[in-house]
Amino acid sequence: MIATSFCVALWLTGQAPPASPPPTRLEPVVSIAARANQPLREVAGTVSLIESERLQQTLAGDLGEALRYEPGVSVPRDAVRFGASGVSMRGLSGNRVGLWVDDVPLGEGFAIGSFSNADRGSLETAFLSRIELMRGPASSLYGSDALAGVVSLRTFQAEDLLSE
Repeated sequence: MIATSFCVALWLTGQAPPASPPPTRLEPVVSIAARANQPLREVAGTVSLIESERLQQTLAGDLGEALRYEPGVSVPRDAVRFGASGVSMRGLSGNRVGLWVDDVPLGEGFAIGSFSNADRGSLETAFLSRIELMRGPASSLYGSDALAGVVSLRTFQAEDLLSE
């Protein structure tokens, strides 16, 4: 009886599949909070990250649709000029919210005619790989244009497109 149960126990342990290690998931790295790459959980401040997969899942066609689920952030529409009138963060808008595209500050905008508008909120999201949001004062890093926060847009780079 003991020999039989010992043989059965050896047979059962011999049939177990080899244990494979669980896949490691790398955490996102942001560069907005300290102007250097660091893990998202080590950032001191309120930082949100929107990846291109989420932009595709939510079918975000412009910046307003991309930021619609972020608390404290909105992209108001201008009824007169038929478009977005910039980004509003924590109640402040205009030149108090820093808007950067690939580490280059985006200007205020301009009017082409009486009903045309080329403002900071009129951005296409199809070419964005990620959006990083930093709420709160960031003027020590980004200047006086970042009293309410910073919206940093990253476009696709060549290595992003080649890896897919």
